[in-house]
Amino acid sequence: MNEFKLAFAGVVIVAVLTSCDSRNAAQKAEQEYSFLEANKASPDELCGGARKVQDAYRELLNSEKYQYWKLTADIMCRRADQLKKLGV
Repeated sequence: MNEFKLAFAGVVIVAVLTSCDSRNAAQKAEQEYSFLEANKASPDELCGGARKVQDAYRELLNSEKYQYWKLTADIMCRRADQLKKLGV
């Protein structure tokens, strides 16, 4: 029985650490996107940065933030594509 408790505790610890890593990844991705915005990154860079944030929130199963960043990424990527078509 003690072995089961130890194994279960180990699984819980791994799950908590993984969750913390994912939250940190999402926060870091948002900070990187803000950095890109502040430094006048190209539309392609903003598209990629927004997709990175979107993916981080998808991994966290955070529907509200995922939807927000999906919309942001869609807008930024569409803008990047339109500028490419215009040759800008």
